[in-house]
Amino acid sequence: MSTKPPTLTLTLKPRYTIALSGIVGAGPGVGLTLVAGPISFPFRITGAEVIFRDDAANLLFIYLLISRDTTTSGGGPPADTNLLSPFVPTAYLLGEALIKRVSLDYSPESDQKYIKVHGLNGCTYPQTISVTVEIEAV
Repeated sequence: MSTKPPTLTLTLKPRYTIALSGIVGAGPGVGLTLVAGPISFPFRITGAEVIFRDDAANLLFIYLLISRDTTTSGGGPPADTNLLSPFVPTAYLLGEALIKRVSLDYSPESDQKYIKVHGLNGCTYPQTISVTVEIEAV
């Protein structure tokens, strides 16, 4: 009598990296919203990475957002769903001379097709926004 070992079938889902970068003008209080999308397939957001320059002085506030539209803002962040607010009290990331990575597991509503990054500058000089967002098809 012969027994076969059990088989395991893995199905890998397509993963994508969305890069968003730009320069937010001299602040304080000047903002820039970068928009990616529309994403035309069901997806979930699995993580993000933010690079802060060494002169950011912990004064560049980065918001990770998801939206139904392409609305942007030149001041504070647009009124979209903030991906960080369920996890941290500040709802933004900041830093100086470092890379911050966050793991997420957010499945957007079917009409939320646009990923946004909003940078709010607290410095008196322009700052670079450099963010990648990881998504996975579902």
